[in-house]
Order: sequence, then structure tokens, then C-alpha cells
Amino acid sequence: VDHASGQQSECRFNIQYYQNTSRDATKKRPVILYAFKNGQTVAVCCHDEHTICSQPMDLPNNICETKHKALFYRTKVSTNLYMFESSVYTSRFLAFEPLDNNPCIHKLVLRNKSEDEVDEPCQVIVSQM
Repeated sequence: VDHASGQQSECRFNIQYYQNTSRDATKKRPVILYAFKNGQTVAVCCHDEHTICSQPMDLPNNICETKHKALFYRTKVSTNLYMFESSVYTSRFLAFEPLDNNPCIHKLVLRNKSEDEVDEPCQVIVSQM
């Protein structure tokens, strides 16, 4: 967010894909979402049941565990539209919610939803760069 102008900068994340672990039978793909900030790789991490934080991280080549603060399970909704479920907090998905004091600016949060519930703020457009 550019605090001087009050404008939200374009929000882009990269996705690191991993081989399926214990969820082989499902259509959920394990991923880590990350960005580059000040020359560092920072990952999207679960802080608690509702809060997301960014943490500097060297992305692992493999993740053997099924629960990790930076690991999300990607599920396809439709063409280029996905949801990302926390591996730590089941039924909590990444979502964008407006800030209370400035509804034009959105923050990334974890949002509770059932698997079959339609929840547009939990749906994220993924495009090839």
C-alpha cells in the first residue's frame, strides 16, 4: 500500500508448487505463496486462525509434513480461479477483506468456510506471467 497517496499497489504473489503428500486422493495441490521484498523472499504464513503475516523464508525444495504455517492447499474453482486452504487451520481459506477504516484497501486474511460454500472473497485469480 502506498500510504502517501492512499492507493493500493498491485498485489502479485508467486506460487511454489510441491508434490502431493498425504492428500494424494484429493484435487488439492500443496503450495507456498511468496513475493520478493527488499531483495528477500517472503512467504505468506498463517499467524493464527484469522491472521496472515509475511515472513522471510528460504523456500524448501520438499515439504514432508502435511501441516506447515506457509503451506496451503490449492483447489481449482474454474478457469484461472482458485482457493487456498490453510494446511494448519482446516476450513480456513485465504481471502481479501476491506480494511475497516478504508474499504478501498484490502488485506489478506484467513476466512472460515465450508468446502461447498460459495465465498467469492476466497476465490483468487491465478494467471501465468
